[in-house]
Amino acid sequence: MQFDYAKKRKHTIGKLVVMSLAIVLPIIAYFVLGFIYDAFDGNDPLDLEILRILVLVVFELVIAAKIYFYVRIITSEDFATNYFIKKNDERNVYIKQRATAFTMKFLLYVLALGMVIAGFFSQLLFYTLGSLAIVMILTNFIAYVYFNKKY
Repeated sequence: MQFDYAKKRKHTIGKLVVMSLAIVLPIIAYFVLGFIYDAFDGNDPLDLEILRILVLVVFELVIAAKIYFYVRIITSEDFATNYFIKKNDERNVYIKQRATAFTMKFLLYVLALGMVIAGFFSQLLFYTLGSLAIVMILTNFIAYVYFNKKY
């Protein structure tokens, strides 16, 4: 398979535009939802406010890192070539698939354990976690059926 830099560059420019627009979404969500919450209650403990700001900063840093990475792909053909060769390597793809499958199973078990523990404290939390577990299982099943028929 031949590496087509022009095609990858064009695709990466599209990703760069989307990420550049997406960098303002967490900021807008933070201020709009904060304004709505303050209008109704407005009594936040300090640790919750710090946690919200920390989550906002982490989201912004992740998006900024992706933007920087996309700019490097666009500006350097050597970097792009090396990156896409590593990304499409069969061993790396296999490792990523195994890690994703393990994470899905592990989180499902943790969610089920949390659901059992939450059942002793809050009925609403029990049903919420149970619904989330069911959605995860159904999503996994639908993806399995889809990819089984596709490949």
